[in-house]
Amino acid sequence: MEVLRAYHWPGNLGRAGASGLHDRSTAEARVIQPQQLPLRLREPEQWPSLAEYLPGTQKQYIDMVIRACQGDKARAAKVLGVDVSRLN
Repeated sequence: MEVLRAYHWPGNLGRAGASGLHDRSTAEARVIQPQQLPLRLREPEQWPSLAEYLPGTQKQYIDMVIRACQGDKARAAKVLGVDVSRLN
């Protein structure tokens, strides 16, 4: 809670919902953990390492390219410069 109180919210607290906080709490515990907060709300020491961060970013980018290629993985592989087997 301290992290949320310390953050300078631009606009009103309703923007917290836009930050994704409303759907990030766990259903079981109903407690938001620091690692569930958007990076901009966390202390830099709580940010993931580059090795932890990059795989998720890479997957998001691959998914975005596949969607842009309307699901054509062969075309997406050409755009990404990888073998199509990496996309399965």
